[in-house]
Amino acid sequence: MYLVKSKHSSCICPSCHTLSHRIHSQYVRSLQDVPAYGKTTYIKIQTRKFFAMTVVAHKLFLQKDLRG
Repeated sequence: MYLVKSKHSSCICPSCHTLSHRIHSQYVRSLQDVPAYGKTTYIKIQTRKFFAMTVVAHKLFLQKDLRG
């Protein structure tokens, strides 16, 4: 089993471009891949959602992108 999670403690809102450190929630998504060397492969992705802190932002929370 592999666990993937972001090292970042903040996220930039794509709507208002402000930085948020307030975590709304977090959860784990599980993926199952084809067997490798006869063993089933599981990947767990831990992700967080952040609050957008300005009125300009139309969304209440943001999801942290794991690419960067």
